Amino acid sequence: YWNNGGTITYQWQVNGGSWANIAGATNGTYTPVVGDVGKPIRVIVTATNSAGATPATSGATGNVVS
Repeated sequence: YWNNGGTITYQWQVNGGSWANIAGATNGTYTPVVGDVGKPIRVIVTATNSAGATPATSGATGNVVS
């Protein structure tokens, strides 16, 4: 999937007790906001091509600091 000319999408998540998608955070980079302070974040990167889609989840950051 990763080398066959497909598309790559991103979804950033924050953990405030459980992992939840961050609304609108679908770019290759993400700048934490005040509401993320004290919580870890991660990203799910999905490669999609004619054979299907394969997601890969990053490790979590440490808790975001202000």
